[in-house]
Amino acid sequence: MKNVILLFIIISICNQTKAQYQSIFGQNNTAWKIMFAACDYACSNTYIAENDTLIAQETYKIIRRDLQNNYVREDTALGKIWYYDSYSSSEHLLMDLNLTLGDSFQIHNLKYPVDSVYYFQNKKHIRIKRYKSACAYDSLNQLTFIEGVGCSSGFYYNTDLVDNEYLLCQIKDLTTDSIFEQLNLWDVDNCDYCAMSNRNIKESELFTVYPNPFTDKILINAPVYPISILIYNSIGQLLAEEQIFEEQVETDLSNLKIGIYTLMMIIDNQLKFTKKIVKMN
Repeated sequence: MKNVILLFIIISICNQTKAQYQSIFGQNNTAWKIMFAACDYACSNTYIAENDTLIAQETYKIIRRDLQNNYVREDTALGKIWYYDSYSSSEHLLMDLNLTLGDSFQIHNLKYPVDSVYYFQNKKHIRIKRYKSACAYDSLNQLTFIEGVGCSSGFYYNTDLVDNEYLLCQIKDLTTDSIFEQLNLWDVDNCDYCAMSNRNIKESELFTVYPNPFTDKILINAPVYPISILIYNSIGQLLAEEQIFEEQVETDLSNLKIGIYTLMMIIDNQLKFTKKIVKMN
């Protein structure tokens, strides 16, 4: 009888210590900035986690983007998340943190091998050898599952809906968890992004700021104008603002202290680029 009780206790302890992964949802609020990229433009959208709902006897979290509802559920013990496609009334596996090297992950009708398994900032990462590109931006990225954050390819990629989204960052309980450095995704410095392009011209070729680092003045080349130039310090305070009405203009920033600043360019209240500039001496 004692052996039976001991076995029961051991089984109970094993069940209690079962792997528990970080939830992709915060305690109070969660949002994701996800960029939709095509061959001629890329703009970010905000996805906000709201109330729970019951679908086919499973509890899903409603994730709203504008007026559109998306449905996602997770199992933190299994490290998996699923997306419910209301168009096809089917569920799709989006993330599996229990995969190891040698395993594969199925997307549509194809299987892709696990490229690497690693930890970064106390979060488990599973990288899948599945590349994606967004035409004009020449960006080649691998699908990555991030514990407590989600998928680098957004929510739709394993459905028949959309497969050209890129996760920029997550805001959980009012703190921002940027994944730029983790995944080396888009060369932008904030979570909001919107840019127009064409197949042959990159953003870096359209707008130039030099010299950088600078001492007193910078020369801004902007073939598309008029534009608004805003300069922020490292804590997000707006320090300078200027309207540019010609292709090339020199801006005096001699009043700034030595340090690193963010220069933002805005066109038609919609098109944004950001660049880091460094003040020396």
